Amino acid sequence: MVLAPWIFGSLIGTGNPMDVFYGYCFAAALLFVAAGIAIVFGVKAEQRGLEDVAEPLSAQA
Repeated sequence: MVLAPWIFGSLIGTGNPMDVFYGYCFAAALLFVAAGIAIVFGVKAEQRGLEDVAEPLSAQA
């Protein structure tokens, strides 16, 4: 994420360790949400070829 270094730099710049802690907690919550989305909408692609997961672009008319 492009904004993360700026956000955490700003949090560190406040001089309050709790601000950084809350920043990490917020980032962790975002990762948990992303993991949930991946579980719900993700494609089971283990040990499968790319052509088995998605139709090749060259197959479209």
